[in-house]
Amino acid sequence: MLQSSTQAERLIGAPLDAGPPYDEYALGIGETDGWWGHNGEGLGFTAALFHDLDSGATIAVCMSESSLADQTHPADQLFRRIVPILASVTSG
Repeated sequence: MLQSSTQAERLIGAPLDAGPPYDEYALGIGETDGWWGHNGEGLGFTAALFHDLDSGATIAVCMSESSLADQTHPADQLFRRIVPILASVTSG
């Protein structure tokens, strides 16, 4: 477990002009719509795992599909579709 000061330092991110599909990227962790985590892929699969610090919720998406010809990351795209649905369910 990280010390709270180390975790706070780890979450200092910066916007990306290129690279992984995050809004900001910090020390080994990316931020997307307020969720912190990481995505990746291997031969024939993609994965995305993100955690919301406010609610304590975690979303894990694993897909047996690699990045597509247009360079979209399938698991990350599904994660981005799930977040607004969860937000609407929990806020209403």
